Amino acid sequence: MIEKVRAISEASLLKLKNDADFDIDDGLLRMSGNAELYIELILEFSNSYRDTADKFQKLIEDTDKEPARRLVHTVKGVSGGLGIKELYLAAGELEKAVKENRFDQVDSLFVPFRNQLVSALEGVENSGLKESIVVPERGEGDFDAEFAVILLKNFAEHAVSRKPKPAKDSLRELQLLNWPSELRIKLDETSRLAKCFKLKEAAQSAGILINKIKEY
Repeated sequence: MIEKVRAISEASLLKLKNDADFDIDDGLLRMSGNAELYIELILEFSNSYRDTADKFQKLIEDTDKEPARRLVHTVKGVSGGLGIKELYLAAGELEKAVKENRFDQVDSLFVPFRNQLVSALEGVENSGLKESIVVPERGEGDFDAEFAVILLKNFAEHAVSRKPKPAKDSLRELQLLNWPSELRIKLDETSRLAKCFKLKEAAQSAGILINKIKEY
């Protein structure tokens, strides 16, 4: 798959693989081999999650811990999609601790989460990817259609394979996106079907939503 990337980007991706332990083959596979999209999402990750560790530390101090859990859950979903596996695992452990109210373990689990996040961000910074491709900037509230399609395809694959837990995880990630109202209605319909264990129908609904996104 790497050969599909321009030479300068190829070298940067290989540097990410060797120096920062990105599973770029897995990441490209999740993007259906779309290397340009993969690079774009890596750079979006680099631009969007620099303050995440500080944000989590502030949020976890609040009485309502759900925003802190959602923040880590988002990092888990993005890192899993990009093949940043150590960060994905660390985020998963931290999210689980918050979800299960094991706050005595949060500090110790936060350390590997922060370290893996810093390592991933530094890996992108040192890879040269930023110089290899120009990515259009998006506003904080913009709907990321391409990422939504990736998540929907993952959901449909799990639904067709009758894997309710990973399908449910994909739906949670989809719910976190900033959907336009007309598309959110269809997502809610897909979610209702999945919750009723009508997974085949839910996968079909996801396919319809993908087509709507492409027309949006």
